[in-house]
Amino acid sequence: MDTQMEGEITLHGLATLVQQLREQNALQATENLELHNRLAHLQTRIENQPANQVQFPPAAPLEPKLGLPEKFNGTRTYFRDFVNAVRLTILLQPKRYPDGRSQVGFLGSLLIGPALSWFAPLIEQSSPLLGNFDAFLKVFEETFGDADKAKTASYKLRKLQQGTRSAAEYAAEFQRTAVDLPWDEYAKIDQFRYGLRGDVKDLLLTFPEPTSLTEAVSQATRCDNRLYERRQERRLESARTVQQQRPAAYSQFAKIPPPGRDRSTATGTAQIPQPQPFRPTAPVIQNDPMQVDATPRYRQLTEEEKKLRRANNLCLYCGQPGHIIRTCPNRHPRTGQNHISSAAAFEFVEGLSEDRSSDDSNMVKVQQPSGNEHVQLQ
Repeated sequence: MDTQMEGEITLHGLATLVQQLREQNALQATENLELHNRLAHLQTRIENQPANQVQFPPAAPLEPKLGLPEKFNGTRTYFRDFVNAVRLTILLQPKRYPDGRSQVGFLGSLLIGPALSWFAPLIEQSSPLLGNFDAFLKVFEETFGDADKAKTASYKLRKLQQGTRSAAEYAAEFQRTAVDLPWDEYAKIDQFRYGLRGDVKDLLLTFPEPTSLTEAVSQATRCDNRLYERRQERRLESARTVQQQRPAAYSQFAKIPPPGRDRSTATGTAQIPQPQPFRPTAPVIQNDPMQVDATPRYRQLTEEEKKLRRANNLCLYCGQPGHIIRTCPNRHPRTGQNHISSAAAFEFVEGLSEDRSSDDSNMVKVQQPSGNEHVQLQ
């Protein structure tokens, strides 16, 4: 009897459970059908909407990647640049530094030396300044900033001069310093033009009077740029003048390639300048007590000129081809003169030493000068 009742209870419980599952399945099927209908409706709307009107949610702007500012050790002259660099970083990365605590922590991570020693007690005491960036900056400036910025700026501007700098560099420093002054525009313009270089001031006379500091800076920059361009033009003109005044001999032999190298060019064989008629250089009189005689002598050839003449088989005396210095027709002394200066004798002997390899049978006797005697050739 009891067993029969227990079996009936078990069958009744299973039937109830099956009924519940069926109801849940029916409810789930209804929800799935609704979601399917919504999805189909959305797809229909997207397909019917023009392509150029499809709107997507705007993407969140990405923060730029910035380098960390230079660390600050408490030096007063670098205080303003350091604070401005920290402000700029916080401004461009608001998500990374969203509140006062993160902003103060970012600034504190850049402190070293005495500045870090001042910041350390604030952390140890959990100061309220750590959560308020503006209040922290005020105390920070009172400690490491300039106590009287207006007076310091006025002193700097009165000493500020353009000097050898460009007008743009001078204007940048002037405007950065003038921020702390309560001067009006005309006072700033007057002080700015006072510190300009003299040539810039002269050129500014052709410009109308500026009505703002920005206009005065623009005029000075234009004048300085024009003066710089003119200086560059003068340098080019001076270089051309020097090049045109070079000696003819230099321009003649400068184009001859050195011996032992290929003289061919991309267009063919290089043209060697044709020898010019003999025109000896003007005599140079030197009243040297050690000179053998007082007769005029010609300029001695340099080593470079000697190498060029030897490489092109030119006479060492007159520069003409077809003969050597020993047989040079332009070397014979004038009528009634059979002596030459010691410098000319040296040139002659040096030329003979170069020609001795080709003609060993001809000998030249040179008498060594002594005292005031002349060197005589036989």
